Amino acid sequence: MINTLERKNRLYAADLARKYFSGQISMHQFLNNLLDYQNDIKIRFLIDKVGKRPKKGWFFDVSRERNTAYIKEVFIIIEDLENSDV
Repeated sequence: MINTLERKNRLYAADLARKYFSGQISMHQFLNNLLDYQNDIKIRFLIDKVGKRPKKGWFFDVSRERNTAYIKEVFIIIEDLENSDV
């Protein structure tokens, strides 16, 4: 079982990620507002995944399929953070 502080940190990180993806906060705000995440592998995994968001190319846009797959992967991680007890 995780302790109460870890649970709160995970919920907070998930909330920040949802705000980032809805456009309410910037990437800078997302990263700067995260609490103690160095020791939590799930929060580190979320940060890593968010940082690997597909970028638009110079001539080509990110394909809709690639972007949709990326968003689904990130939201699986977010939901795992919200529901994790172990």
